[in-house]
Amino acid sequence: MSKRKRGEDEYEIPERNTVSDQDDNAVRVVNAPTPANRCLERQIQLLLDKSTISAVLDIFLAMRLSKGENTELRKAFENTDISKNLIKTLKETDNDEDGNISGKTLELIGDLMRNNSSMRKDFVRNGAIIAIAETMKLFLHNEKLQQHGSRALFYILKDEYWKGASNIESFYDLFYDVILNVLAEVMRKYPMNISIQKQIIAILSCITCTYTNDEMIEKVIQMKCVEYTLNALSKYNSRDILFRILSFKLLTNLNKIDAAKACLREKDLTLILAKIE
Repeated sequence: MSKRKRGEDEYEIPERNTVSDQDDNAVRVVNAPTPANRCLERQIQLLLDKSTISAVLDIFLAMRLSKGENTELRKAFENTDISKNLIKTLKETDNDEDGNISGKTLELIGDLMRNNSSMRKDFVRNGAIIAIAETMKLFLHNEKLQQHGSRALFYILKDEYWKGASNIESFYDLFYDVILNVLAEVMRKYPMNISIQKQIIAILSCITCTYTNDEMIEKVIQMKCVEYTLNALSKYNSRDILFRILSFKLLTNLNKIDAAKACLREKDLTLILAKIE
């Protein structure tokens, strides 16, 4: 209660969100969550229950959160425990021998992060980059999981806020030791999956454009990512224009040091491009 004086008399002003026991006609101001919000929070907590996680993931995926018209629905998940719980799910794979639950989890993570910078930052704060990369490494045999994982990593690594990162050296270590190794192995294992190839090439294009140092480019070349990109280009020819654009962008970014130029000459880049045209 706050007190004010009117002349010589002192009187009390009831605070908001409180109701006087002596005044049955007082206006009630309620800040409690709506039933819909309480239901959503309950479902998010059920992600931590091994007996219900698969069903809850199916419910959330059925919402088609990645669709442009569902922007407001996607925003409903902001400021909840969804990112924390999904990352925790990725780290606990005891009952996920084939990676199906992890695959659904990665698909939902990608849906939530699409065109939502706030959600992307929230996932990063909860350790999404390492968790996603390690999940992809653990279930390398699961092609669908790799597709969802590469999409989720792309949504994170393409974001503008990485360009002003203060911990740039630690990001280099993370990229070299964790991300690049997994991406190169996935490119090698699934050369005929254009969706996977496209997402990974887009990731490498963003990284080599943002962090333009020779060491980064040399690492990408050492992991044979240039070779995998050129192989994919020669196989898919002109079937996917976006794929070609992303590939050319990556090769342009790499063609800045002698090692990259030599690699491109060795792989007959000019001939490959001539065939595509």
